[in-house]
Amino acid sequence: MAPLGALVPARFLTLTAHLVALGTAAGARDTHVRASLPLEFSAEEYARVDAELLGALGGAAGLLAIEFGGFFMGVSMFHRGQGLLSLGAHTAAAISLGLALLEGWDLGSFWLLLGLCRWVKQAGGGLRLGIPPPKKKKKKNPFPDFLPFLSSAPPAVTELLLLAAALGRRGKL
Repeated sequence: MAPLGALVPARFLTLTAHLVALGTAAGARDTHVRASLPLEFSAEEYARVDAELLGALGGAAGLLAIEFGGFFMGVSMFHRGQGLLSLGAHTAAAISLGLALLEGWDLGSFWLLLGLCRWVKQAGGGLRLGIPPPKKKKKKNPFPDFLPFLSSAPPAVTELLLLAAALGRRGKL
């Protein structure tokens, strides 16, 4: 298993690659909108498909922004399991978006990619990857209410809940 020090920069690079691929896809929307329409189409059909593609890219960028926020604030930076799942899902998403840009895939592929990469991360959210930490005396858990939910939540939700709990706890210290 790679040391944790190698996982953090790799995760940052894949998150950045995914962000760049999303930006490039947003800039080259016309190709994908035309690939999703029949040969003869009206202006309102074009506008509808363009808005749908922009919504898919905007939703993906919003979820990516949440993950970047949690990563930069240190909420999920050193979680090995989440880091590996994030690394795999964002690598797959960046490569798939690159192929979509080169080959001019239709709009259905963007929804499929967004759903598949989110599902992979959500399905693996409860996995415990890596070497377990050494057993220590049990300390009082600062986040007891969130624990059942955190074991199966997608990473973006996990980061939001951990961040909210950490900020709430900071005021009590």
